[in-house]
Amino acid sequence: MSRSVRMLAIAGLLVGAGLCSAGEWGLWEHVDGRPEGFHKHETERMAVWHEKDGNRWFLVATTAGHRHHFKGEIKLEGPGHFTDIKEWKGEGEWWKEKEEHNWFHKALKKEPEDHPKRIYFDIVAEGGTSGITFTTEKCGAKDEIKWELFFGGAGDKEECKSAPDRIFVGKEGQHPEHGRFKTWCHPDEHGKGH
Repeated sequence: MSRSVRMLAIAGLLVGAGLCSAGEWGLWEHVDGRPEGFHKHETERMAVWHEKDGNRWFLVATTAGHRHHFKGEIKLEGPGHFTDIKEWKGEGEWWKEKEEHNWFHKALKKEPEDHPKRIYFDIVAEGGTSGITFTTEKCGAKDEIKWELFFGGAGDKEECKSAPDRIFVGKEGQHPEHGRFKTWCHPDEHGKGH
């Protein structure tokens, strides 16, 4: 795929995601561990956390059995880049996708492809859990990850909105002030992971 076609696809995903100004960028430092207040099958919600073993990040979405789009962008600020980017679906989500052809991996874009600094996503979920995991490489001490997370409706083109009360960050399940926030690329290097 040519670079210009790829850029048009990414731009289309962003327009479709309805990314907009969602407030100031707050820095969230205590991000290690799966949020205790995040449970499968509750209201549509997203969780973000870091596991220091392997320096792996997680973005997980779940719904209360209703179809929803979860859209956004994850951007690495600094010389580092994302590695080992994996998308996954729980078994219930996988079967639902197979029946309805809602393959969300078509809506996961990395830019640039070889050493990505941005991940754009549109996760479609309908009852189980789905998500993205990744690691980072060559990050400096002050490098940050910027997260822009939005909730859409059932349809592909429905408007998305910021809902920070349904975003859970780190083991304590902190809610950011807005649908956009920052974390350190390597939070444990700052003594702030947990």
